[in-house]
Amino acid sequence: MDIQKCPSLEEWERYLLDDRMENRPALEQHLKDCAYCHFILERCRQQLAQLERTWSASGSKSVIRLLPIEVEAFTDDRVARILAAQGEEKTTQTASVTLASKDRSIVLRAVQDAQSKDIWLYLMAADPASCRGILVRPFATGAEYLTDDNGRVNLGRVDWPKEEMLTADAVFPVATFSLSPIKVDIDDVASTVLDGPSGDQIRVTFSGKGRNRRLEVKVLKLADPQKETPVRVAVRKPGDEGFVSIETAESDLAYFDNINVQGTLEIYLYQ
Repeated sequence: MDIQKCPSLEEWERYLLDDRMENRPALEQHLKDCAYCHFILERCRQQLAQLERTWSASGSKSVIRLLPIEVEAFTDDRVARILAAQGEEKTTQTASVTLASKDRSIVLRAVQDAQSKDIWLYLMAADPASCRGILVRPFATGAEYLTDDNGRVNLGRVDWPKEEMLTADAVFPVATFSLSPIKVDIDDVASTVLDGPSGDQIRVTFSGKGRNRRLEVKVLKLADPQKETPVRVAVRKPGDEGFVSIETAESDLAYFDNINVQGTLEIYLYQ
C-alpha cells in the first residue's frame, strides 16, 4: 500500500459532506482496494457524528456570528505508525476548520480541496432545508456568498485565512419569494407583485428587450422591518450553482441586469 497516493482526510470529509463532489467515482474506486482509507473514512464519520450532537432545533433567524469550536482531534496510533513508516513524505494535507453559533444550532465546516485548493463551505443544522439560500460572510473579508440547495459555497482558490480571521456571519432571509416565468409580449415592461407567507410583499419588473432583461425589485412591505438596516436582495435560479446576484436595495429598490425572463427565479431579502 502506498499511503502517499491516498486521498487526504479533508477529501474523505468532503466525500461524506458532498454527494455532488466531482471526483466521487475515483474515491469510491480507491476504497475498493484500500483498507487504510476504509479506516480513515470511518473516523471521519465519527467526527461528523460528533458535530451532529452539537446541533439543536433552536436558532434566531437573523445575523448569526459563527466562531471556531473544538472537535475531537483526528488521532490514532495506527495512523501515526503508518505515516511514520513512510518517512517524511505524508499524504497531501489540507486545511479545515469548524465554526458554530453560540448555541451550536448552526455549524459551518470549511474544507480546502486537496487538488484544486478551492475552499468549500458546508452549512449544517438540524433541519438541512434551513441551510439553503443563506447569505454567508466568511473570514472577515467583506465578501458575501449564497449557499446552494445543499447548503454549500465554493469560495474558489483563495488563501486559507489567518487564525484571527476564522469567523463567519450567517444571515438568514427575512423573506423569500418564487417568481415563475413571465410571458412577455411586444411590450418592453412586465411587472407583477409577489406576496410572502408572512405578509412581506415585493414588486418585480422586467424592462428591456429580448430574453435577458433588467430586473427591478421594489420592497413594498416587510412583516418585521429593522429600521436603519438596509435590505439586501439576492436573486438565484433554483439548482443553478453558478447564478447568484446580490444587491443592496437603495430606497427599497434593487436592480439586476441580464436576468432570463423565461426562467424561474428565487428572490431572498436580508437585513
